[in-house]
Amino acid sequence: MNVTQRLVPYSLDAPVFSAPPLGWVLHVQQGNGSPYNVFATAVTPNRRFSHYWIGKDGSVEQYQTRDRQAWAQAAGNATYYSVETEGFVTEPLTSAQIASLAELHISLSIPDTLANAPGERGIGTHAMGGIPWGDHPCPGDIRTAQRNDILAHVAVLRTPASTVEDPDMIAAIRLLYTIYLDRVASDLEVFGWYTQALDNGWNEKALRDTFVSSHAEIGTVVAAYAMYLARVPSAGEITSWDTSNTIAQVFAGVAGSPEALAHKA
Repeated sequence: MNVTQRLVPYSLDAPVFSAPPLGWVLHVQQGNGSPYNVFATAVTPNRRFSHYWIGKDGSVEQYQTRDRQAWAQAAGNATYYSVETEGFVTEPLTSAQIASLAELHISLSIPDTLANAPGERGIGTHAMGGIPWGDHPCPGDIRTAQRNDILAHVAVLRTPASTVEDPDMIAAIRLLYTIYLDRVASDLEVFGWYTQALDNGWNEKALRDTFVSSHAEIGTVVAAYAMYLARVPSAGEITSWDTSNTIAQVFAGVAGSPEALAHKA
């Protein structure tokens, strides 16, 4: 995660946290484009700013150091970091925003939980503070619900590297894709997605993102490959049923759609 630090001119006027923050609060900007100039030029009594801002493209700007409070949620400033997100209350967070928020969450050393009331640890919302926090509905129902998506992405990022570095596991996956290339070369309109996956090298990150849980899932994929071989003894015996059902359904059930796999690779 690349962070552009743009501390607002009056950031040192905000007090230092008296204790480690309990979590971070999700905000919606109700606008597009960096809010830095709005924050930097605000004058008393309207000075306000957040610790971070996440753009729709996943870009990250930092307006306050982590040891000091920001002025974004009134009574909640003393106990939580604040994170603005580009867009409007009617728009969901983009996938790039969710990815950056997950990385930021980990870097802040915040528990992987949802805070739904002041005093709780984890990812909170501006609205949870009620009147003492400014009585704002921010960030709205759509982005409030997406806190679960952020935590799901956090779980992927926290997956130990050892789950994707087993040579036998990687070899099994590569063997499966080799069979794909050999046996469905005549149907690349349907299955060209795995050539893209191979071209991208199937590096460890792609493997982790796709087969994140355990060797048990890999076993399922390898078993499916064995069943496929049993059905199709030679490349010349592939039928439309084999290609459209056996392979496609296996990967739709085990690892996601072909389009998703191509994207993850």
